[in-house]
Amino acid sequence: ESWQSRIVDSSFNGAWPLACGDFSNNGRLQLAAGADVLTGPGTSHGVSVYDLCGFNCQGTLISSILDTEENPQWAYFEFQNEVPSGTAMQFFWRSSNDYDNMGDWTGPYTSPAGLSGELFRYAQYKIKMSASGAFYSPILHDISLFWDPNGLTETEGSSDQLVFSNMNPCCSEYMQLTVANGYGTDQTLITLMDLAGREVDSRCVCEAGETISFGPLAAGTYLVRASSGSRVSTCKVLVIR
Repeated sequence: ESWQSRIVDSSFNGAWPLACGDFSNNGRLQLAAGADVLTGPGTSHGVSVYDLCGFNCQGTLISSILDTEENPQWAYFEFQNEVPSGTAMQFFWRSSNDYDNMGDWTGPYTSPAGLSGELFRYAQYKIKMSASGAFYSPILHDISLFWDPNGLTETEGSSDQLVFSNMNPCCSEYMQLTVANGYGTDQTLITLMDLAGREVDSRCVCEAGETISFGPLAAGTYLVRASSGSRVSTCKVLVIR
């Protein structure tokens, strides 16, 4: 219903005909026009081409502040993006219990990462994007932040642990588990159970260091029991989808 005028050339009289497109094949929009002075003073022009937009080699996106309404103990973020050659995308986070004082940015992150110990009630992200030319640009499809106030953390190794989750929480329908090294040649029986104690699946692994996959799995919390000879260990894995 309303338009904002931009002056391209104040001395170009009687512009006609007029066309818009990428005439120089540089990825940017141009305006092309000839001119014919029909009445009044002025000088006719030949065909002229004007650049309508420039190219920024860097750009920044800052999100609004998210209120988690709790104090997360475990936190993790992931994203889906496209980063062609010659482009880059970096993620930064800041968090605080006071939304008027969010503090300093942490990062940069270039891949999904955990934020445990760095996420408080209020959270905000910043994305820096860069490109060396106008033909390609980094593209962000989506970004997701996961948290849990109960402190579910990635399983850490110990001398008694027989099996480890490659990612906990697991942001996929397939859970990958790795048998610990240094337990001789005994076979390891891995049993996956739901919180009610019902067996979901089980596998027998012959070699230490071997990685197996369970799934597809519904979102939820699972118990993993590993037994090898007289040794038994358990861990809890959260599946998020």
